Amino acid sequence: MTEIKHRGAHSEMLACAWLIEQGYEVFRNVSPFGDIDIVGWKDGVFEGFDVKTLPHNSKKTRFARPSQTRRDVKFIIVTQSGKCSIAGPETAAASLTCPACGKGFQARRRRHDQVYCSGWCSNRAHSRDNRLRALAPG
Repeated sequence: MTEIKHRGAHSEMLACAWLIEQGYEVFRNVSPFGDIDIVGWKDGVFEGFDVKTLPHNSKKTRFARPSQTRRDVKFIIVTQSGKCSIAGPETAAASLTCPACGKGFQARRRRHDQVYCSGWCSNRAHSRDNRLRALAPG
């Protein structure tokens, strides 16, 4: 089993090998920053990929950053067993709906269980709930 601190690099190497098997020429980003981990070239077309490691017990949806969506970055999802698959930005850029105003939004942080689109909507919803509790019979 790969140590946690090496899991991302390990997944990137698995994704590179998988893309080569799929007929791509593969180029890796040497910077630890950026929207794209791997560039693949196949049939005269360049495609950018971001590699995501999916824990075996995870049901979470991966969120694309707006810059990745604009660039049409695809995601290579690597499971703990080493299986790779491609997901497009439309799959990864799952949108949430604010229960207070009905507006669609993307969560600001992956690990944050964000429900409302803004602090204003959150405060408005909580104050409405408090008013309803105060009016409820005893």
